[in-house]
Amino acid sequence: MKRGYLALKKIIETIFDISTLSPKEAREKYFNFPNFAEHIAKLFQEDRLFDIPERLNLQLEIVKSFNPPVRPALDPYTSLQIGIFNKNFSDWEIGRFLNYPNCCIKSFFEEVRYGFDEKHI
Repeated sequence: MKRGYLALKKIIETIFDISTLSPKEAREKYFNFPNFAEHIAKLFQEDRLFDIPERLNLQLEIVKSFNPPVRPALDPYTSLQIGIFNKNFSDWEIGRFLNYPNCCIKSFFEEVRYGFDEKHI
């Protein structure tokens, strides 16, 4: 299995785990992105993400069948629903949630980058 599938699977497993936790438990368990984890847990607790698990399972199934060498982006609808693009969360928290290396997170917010370039592959 290539790294793309495994990296996406790790993020999806994190979302599924957070869905089973109280906001306080999510905040404590995911201390590298506590505010974001708490937010996701609240959304699940309020049943506002009821359609997300099915979408994530389908995305993982598709990615597994194509087996890309790099991690594809999280389903855009899911990203919007869980708050990936919400500026209430620091770039550090979102970057850590997405398992980006610190050097990439730093360059995204210091250089206001919105994608990868030849320096960050």
